[in-house]
Amino acid sequence: MGSLLQRRQGEDYFLIKPDCQRVPGNPSIFFSVFAIFDGHNGISAAIFAKENLLNNILSAIPQGCGREEWLQALPRALVAGFVKTDIEFQQKGEASGTIFTFVVIDGWTISVASVGIQDAY
Repeated sequence: MGSLLQRRQGEDYFLIKPDCQRVPGNPSIFFSVFAIFDGHNGISAAIFAKENLLNNILSAIPQGCGREEWLQALPRALVAGFVKTDIEFQQKGEASGTIFTFVVIDGWTISVASVGIQDAY
């Protein structure tokens, strides 16, 4: 089997942030984030997404909005964050890629988004 068809091991990364502050400086208003990143053709894209995706998502949500507005803005922010992270990584000119599942829990509301085909049970 050619080296391009062989699956490398150890290309998976995860992000666990149970205490993200929705309002900076107010620890009583928080949400949790959990994500699994499955690197393909190396680890670079998985690591880059792990380190940058959350900030890119949060930067797409208007500052100072209440919980309901925040939750309404989240789906579009997820898409915007995914696209921004992808563009930033492509600018690095590296050949690796990643698929991932990203989960945001805010109270009783759970938002799940993914890129690529990934079984995250």
